[in-house]
Amino acid sequence: MMAVPVFNQVRVLVANLSKKTFKGINLELKDLVKIYGEDARIFFLRCLLDEIDFTDHKFAKDHLKIQLVNQELSEIIAKPNFVSLICRAIDTSKFIDLPHFTKVLKLPLGHQISIALAFASGDDRKTTSEGKKFLLQKLPELNDTNQVSKPPEPILHELACFLQTQKELPEEKKEQYLKSLYPEFKNKLHIHALMDKVPSNQQDQRIDGKSLLESVTPQISLSSTMSDLGPSCLESKETFKKVLAQFPRIQPEDIAQAIGMMAQTSRGLESVEKGYTDLVKALEMNPNAVKLSELDGAKLNKWNTKVFVDVLRERYPRHIWQDAYLKFDHPGFFLADQKGLKLLVDIYSQSTSNASTLPLAPFLREWKNKVGQLSFIRQAVEIPGFFSTSNRIQGPIEGFSESRPMSNWWSLDLLECLLGLGNTDLHNDVWEVLRKGLLQEPEMMLCGALQLRHKMGTPIAEELLSILTPQVFWEFPKSKAILQHLFTKQAEFVVDRMIQLYVKDGSFIGKILDIVHQLRRFEQVLETRHHKFAIELASLASEKKLFNPEAWNLETWLKTSIAKIKEPFVTACLEHLRVICSREKGNIVY
Repeated sequence: MMAVPVFNQVRVLVANLSKKTFKGINLELKDLVKIYGEDARIFFLRCLLDEIDFTDHKFAKDHLKIQLVNQELSEIIAKPNFVSLICRAIDTSKFIDLPHFTKVLKLPLGHQISIALAFASGDDRKTTSEGKKFLLQKLPELNDTNQVSKPPEPILHELACFLQTQKELPEEKKEQYLKSLYPEFKNKLHIHALMDKVPSNQQDQRIDGKSLLESVTPQISLSSTMSDLGPSCLESKETFKKVLAQFPRIQPEDIAQAIGMMAQTSRGLESVEKGYTDLVKALEMNPNAVKLSELDGAKLNKWNTKVFVDVLRERYPRHIWQDAYLKFDHPGFFLADQKGLKLLVDIYSQSTSNASTLPLAPFLREWKNKVGQLSFIRQAVEIPGFFSTSNRIQGPIEGFSESRPMSNWWSLDLLECLLGLGNTDLHNDVWEVLRKGLLQEPEMMLCGALQLRHKMGTPIAEELLSILTPQVFWEFPKSKAILQHLFTKQAEFVVDRMIQLYVKDGSFIGKILDIVHQLRRFEQVLETRHHKFAIELASLASEKKLFNPEAWNLETWLKTSIAKIKEPFVTACLEHLRVICSREKGNIVY
């Protein structure tokens, strides 16, 4: 909507039109249309028509205005909704004499037909009659016109519909005109197919206001209506009841979409008061403006969730709220900040009389709107323990987490959801959330991830483990309880990760020995099939004399392993000896 100063600016442009200013005014008009849309173009056209003297038969003084009218009409008739735009731009009661109107403006045939169609589609019977009469006079001229000068496609389609609704026009004439409109249709079959696209029961029918409202209402949603009205629609119960009266039956998804809309727009409502003040100032410049002094702008910056809940609870049973919170997976759902999350939680709390916490399962299952789902998680992980009420929570780990409060990263549902989202094009966004867990609870994240075996083969899961495992290993002995737990539950995984770290960096063998020795897992780790790793670990343990020879010694272990494994183990021993010799003999290998 354009403010009063803009209307004045357009009038000034028209008044100052001359050869010298023509180009500049054209450019300024284009800028106004970019900012204010077709409203600016329509008002500009109305001003131009008001300035043209239609009683002057020479039209010399208005030729620049006439040129601009033709230019702007060309822009309008190329649009699918050209009929409504023309009706808004041209005062049909003032310019009822179409032949004279089109002659003064020197309009080409396409423009003349467009305006006639707009008049013929009007509500005023006199205007409609004039439009049809003029259109039927102009139709024969189409047969004598080449394809280049014919109207744009939207006009042709509208014209075809018009022809089908004219009962007084013989079928032969209709076919003749349609052939001139669509020369590519060579036979009657094509023409009939085109004509049949217009339902016969729509011929020259007028839709009354009630029927139109009934046909449009089902397409209007509660959320869009509330969004258009703003927080003022929740100013009181009576106000909101009037809004709901427009909807015979509210479904759970309607409530979910309305809650999502309020949660998404709560962020921007802080700036509404300033915008409201600016609007009042702009309107006060117009002496005919409505008085807005009775309105309270401060009420515009907050959704009254209590009114929303109370009115809907009076109208619908309690279970509709449970169903509504299963329906947030829709294209419009997105939480931009903590205020949106708080609104969503508060509404659930109010609707259930604080009887239960927000159900998390609907937000952590697989969604179609993955961006919206991640926006919920991103806001929720900022609240300590928010996901501690999810269905699957890790139990306490002996010696590590018994005295700790449950954090978000104890939730297996959260981890599984994030790993799933990470395998989409949201990979980088998911990592922003996971990094919070790496800083807060890396140990519990590792334990949780290892319980989600079906997710372990995915790229993001491998990335996560490649960061978590070295971090937990290097933090030993601080992470002693966690590693002991992992050896109990996932010994094969722990050994595999140790070997991977050793292969990347052989110097890590000392840290591994320290871990397995203190955890009393040394002999268990030596059972690995990676013989090179086992031999170097055993040699280092023997060199450091960590064990009583009667309990374990290198010579006995080597003999036993050779007897058991045979050639593969002997080959690994020889390779180990060769490496040692190369070090001692200055890299000379025998």
